[in-house]
Amino acid sequence: MGDDMERTFHIPVEKLLDKHTTVSEDVKRKRIKAICTAITIESGSAITVQYDIHDNGTISFRIHGPMDKISIVIGLLERHLKQERRQERSTLPKNVAPLTVDNLRTHNHTMMEKREFACQPCQNVWWRKVFSYKPVSKCSRCHVLYNAVPMDKVFGWGKFTCHCGNVFFGRAQAGVPSICYQCHASVLPDVGSIGPMRINGPRQNTRNRHACDLCDNGRIQPCPGYNKVLCPSVRHVSTGSTASTFLTQSSYAYREPMN
Repeated sequence: MGDDMERTFHIPVEKLLDKHTTVSEDVKRKRIKAICTAITIESGSAITVQYDIHDNGTISFRIHGPMDKISIVIGLLERHLKQERRQERSTLPKNVAPLTVDNLRTHNHTMMEKREFACQPCQNVWWRKVFSYKPVSKCSRCHVLYNAVPMDKVFGWGKFTCHCGNVFFGRAQAGVPSICYQCHASVLPDVGSIGPMRINGPRQNTRNRHACDLCDNGRIQPCPGYNKVLCPSVRHVSTGSTASTFLTQSSYAYREPMN
């Protein structure tokens, strides 16, 4: 807690959203209290926000916590209370962009990645775009939440590039080599190439049988790699923490301005 700081932040009444200036003081206080409480909860209590409404209508906020989170809190308060609904550049740390809807969408997009999920009981495999800090998805059949298949265990349709120049496609699992029928070398699937099984994916007209380490280069038939769920997902257990959603402002509470 030694890095915690306290900062005072003001919003004059003339800069408040109309919906906050045309209501009674009691309603205004309840709205502001709700926003401050939501921010405190979303930060995992790492931030505390206190406020005062002065006689002239100006609202003063006292924000206590880590400096990087204080900057985010100021942006959230401006987003939900000020007419401009954006963070003034004069209040921003160096090299930090204003907290606007477009910037948030761009930021959230960079935090997305396509991950694989596999439900063992349902024999269901699917790929979904999820936030990198929370790769969790629900099985459409049993409605159970699962963590993504580890990146070093993903399986599906992959691309193989051999050192001899031969490029071939087939069933693949990360870290499991397959045989190149041109030079008979063991070739690992290209990094990042494994994706969903494709019905109309890139295929070659060849009589070469699938051969990988899992089936002892074709000696075990059928290959264990042909199992629909090769590496099952682990059931997701919620920790109750919302720190990640607070830092990325992607939680439900902050997806759109409060109305």
